[in-house]
Amino acid sequence: MSVDDTRAKQSPLPGSRRALIGEYVNLNGEASVLELADAFGVSPDTVRRDLMRLSASGAIARIHGGAVAAQRPTAALMTPTERRDSRFEAKKRIGAIAAGLLNDGETVLMNGGTTVLEVARALSGRRELTLITCSPAVLRETPDKSLRGAYLLGGRWYPELEVVVGPVALPGTRGITADVLVLGAAALAAGSGVSIPLADEAEMLQSMIDAAKRRILVADSSKFGLEALARIAAFEDIDTLVTDEQPPPELLHALEQAGVDVVVA
Repeated sequence: MSVDDTRAKQSPLPGSRRALIGEYVNLNGEASVLELADAFGVSPDTVRRDLMRLSASGAIARIHGGAVAAQRPTAALMTPTERRDSRFEAKKRIGAIAAGLLNDGETVLMNGGTTVLEVARALSGRRELTLITCSPAVLRETPDKSLRGAYLLGGRWYPELEVVVGPVALPGTRGITADVLVLGAAALAAGSGVSIPLADEAEMLQSMIDAAKRRILVADSSKFGLEALARIAAFEDIDTLVTDEQPPPELLHALEQAGVDVVVA
């Protein structure tokens, strides 16, 4: 669909306009707010509202400044099996590099997710780690010889994420302090930072960020430019991003401005 074709629609009603915007984005792969405003003869604010409605219905995926085709807004919408199969080799490379950033004897916080799981599997070269995690799979896959001790946080079990969601504390304590956090997330965007789709998980992850002296974000490039429901961190809260491809210019600029060290596996 061309811009000229769109203008020929002569100011469609809101419902029809949203359908046409969804078709335009999906046919072209992506579109900016300003591009859509010009194409459909409406204000940028109107386009933003239309994109919010379309994103909520799953017709497109919002990114900062526009939208992309609705393939999958975030990896968290996949089933656990789909997540394990998605970009497996890239996640293994990320895991190996991130594991190498940890030091013997550190207390390490880790959340769940398939990329964090690859970090856990790659820890065979580390020793005397104290692991604290909300993921039974991460605890199970971390080599025993790497551990001095390990703790599983308590809370509600979320089978779709394969994590426990609850307070970041251990029995008999008022909180914890960790040397480093290895954090997986569903979305990274220049305008919104780091976000996830499950609001219930957000408070726990924010507490993990607060508890750690150093924060390593692990995310493959399919997360770039995406926004999810719950924002858990600004880029200023992250020390290092380990990923599989160089981020696109806008995202890379935002990361560099925040002082994030970007490591490409």
